[in-house]
Amino acid sequence: MKQTQSTQRSNTIKTYEKLLPLVYGKVLDFGAGLCHGTKFFNENGIDCKSFEPHSRDHVSPDFVSSSDITTKFDSVVSCFVLNVIGDKEYRLNLIRDMVSKLKDNGSLIIAVRSVTNIKSYSKTAKILPYNCFEFPNGVIQKGFTFKDLEGEISDATGDMFSKGERIKNISNIAGIWKRS
Repeated sequence: MKQTQSTQRSNTIKTYEKLLPLVYGKVLDFGAGLCHGTKFFNENGIDCKSFEPHSRDHVSPDFVSSSDITTKFDSVVSCFVLNVIGDKEYRLNLIRDMVSKLKDNGSLIIAVRSVTNIKSYSKTAKILPYNCFEFPNGVIQKGFTFKDLEGEISDATGDMFSKGERIKNISNIAGIWKRS
């Protein structure tokens, strides 16, 4: 099932709307894609910058290289980025990179697609190990449970964060981690 950009925007904005009460201060939208979340936060009075290393011609994120981000942020938000990374070690490195952009008392907010959500998009997806799915077009998506997400945060950061808190009322999996 191919999604149009308007469908992607609609689905993504619903998630950002639910995250709005949780973000504070300076915010980094990590893996901003088409920058819909960044725009949404800024339109709602949140000082938000975007990081997207795979930007498209018509999208101009604030940062295209992680090494260019020298500011620390109060909140780092990442929506539906970890799902498209099939390699666990690469995902853990991305989480470490997100954390490196946080202030000492900052919050990490991550939303990922659930296993159930990914399965519902295509009955023809090939099931791979570790809740990964390969779609007929070659795209691989990893489905998460909250326990999976907590495990990867812990694997990447050790005891840097207090226990994650699952964000309810989001159709997929989302959580917030505050630095200890």
